Amino acid sequence: MSDLTNMKIIEESFGPMEGKILLDVGCGSGALLKALIKRGAKVHGLDPEPSALEASRVRAPQAHLRQAGLEDAGFQAHMFDGIVILNSLHHVPREHMGRALDEALGMLKPSGVLVVIEPLARGDHFAVMQPLEDETDIRADAISALHAFVARHGLNALEREHDQAVELEDVDQLIRKVVAADPSRSSAVSEARPAMLGLFDKLGAVVPGGKKFNQPMASWVIRPLG
Repeated sequence: MSDLTNMKIIEESFGPMEGKILLDVGCGSGALLKALIKRGAKVHGLDPEPSALEASRVRAPQAHLRQAGLEDAGFQAHMFDGIVILNSLHHVPREHMGRALDEALGMLKPSGVLVVIEPLARGDHFAVMQPLEDETDIRADAISALHAFVARHGLNALEREHDQAVELEDVDQLIRKVVAADPSRSSAVSEARPAMLGLFDKLGAVVPGGKKFNQPMASWVIRPLG
């Protein structure tokens, strides 16, 4: 594994971001939106969950937000200098993953860059969340959809893997993150929490303010041809 991180990949892919129009797909709590704004980008955020957009409004009030999935976002063609899909493709319904990626390609300017970063179904962080939601199959489906998308369009794609460190105050912070991504998971929390707590205590490396976990990631930096 390299010393890459999610943010390093985004920075090296987009280069200087001042004035660039960027889209964060699955913007969630707004952390990435805030980071992109700090670097001078004009950002748009997309998320189907109203609660996620509310959090993004608080953290990144300058962002232009839209409640929708990527597959039906409705942005104009060739609008963005760059699009980031971070930890989000596997939340798109299986049957819509290919269409969502096709839509993203159509939204890019001819010189634009699409960055997709997905968590792999392994690592300490994955193990701790697994009792609440086992994403093994859906994460594999997302990777298969990406490979099919690249082949279908004959795209230039740089694919790599890296380890992302995730720091958590306690197991309940992880539970909140997992439920925020899919509120339907809330019904399983009471049953899953004891197992998650045991894994949290066993697998986490102690750091100031909590514990640190490893999450292997796969990234694709895609540049349209032509």
